[in-house]
Amino acid sequence: MGVICILIIVSIPLRNAAATDEYDLNDYTISAYSASYFTVTLSEGDGMAGWFRINDGDGIHFFIVDEFGHNEVQSSGSATTAYKIMNCPQNQGNWYYWNFIAPDADTWYIYFSNAFGTSYAGVADELDILIRSDTEAPWLQTFTSLPNSVSRDVTLDFKCVDDCFPVEKVEFYVDGSLIDTRTNPNLETGYVFEESFIWHTFNWVNGNHTIYLRSYDTLGKMSDLLGMKEIEVANGWFDYPINEALTVIGGVALVFVIVALYSKLKE
Repeated sequence: MGVICILIIVSIPLRNAAATDEYDLNDYTISAYSASYFTVTLSEGDGMAGWFRINDGDGIHFFIVDEFGHNEVQSSGSATTAYKIMNCPQNQGNWYYWNFIAPDADTWYIYFSNAFGTSYAGVADELDILIRSDTEAPWLQTFTSLPNSVSRDVTLDFKCVDDCFPVEKVEFYVDGSLIDTRTNPNLETGYVFEESFIWHTFNWVNGNHTIYLRSYDTLGKMSDLLGMKEIEVANGWFDYPINEALTVIGGVALVFVIVALYSKLKE
């Protein structure tokens, strides 16, 4: 028995040039008491993802099976093993999102069903359907534009996007060393991840340093070096927090000394 589909979103990420739209259909009809399926061939560990919305109708029964399971469905109406089983009601045109990692190399069948025995068997549906195979790691859509020279604390805002799988994390590097990591709190549908790093430049010697990001999706794919740039760190005496603190402390101490001397002179 299927569970209610709860992954509801309102937008689809733009496709990167290297990604593959396996299917992109508008107002595709699933007749009452029938089912349609779409096939994608994957190697073990490869992934695919998809979005669909119900433009007309009550809802749809969704599941994925391998070649053997498909043959079972065609002969008996059900499969011994099925994946991503969901009953998805009509939801005011919002998109449903799913993703899938192949446990074996096979041809996989993505089913949209109103067949006998399913929750919405007696009503036809019109669906918009988009299915993509995942081909690369997340990429950097926006990144803080920095001047050639920086000092003190520098805020680095970024936006990483994946066209199939949620962005799992983004790492910040300086001169090839990992400095900090941001982990996406939304690993269900978070294929757009916006966050920021704080670079404490005073922890580096003055001079040129190379910064960049790396991003990862939940499929485990790692990006190339993103946003790489050579930046000059140029901190002055007062740009170092400890020197600033010492200056303040020294100033306070000097005031006390002056007050003490003044009091002594008045005696």
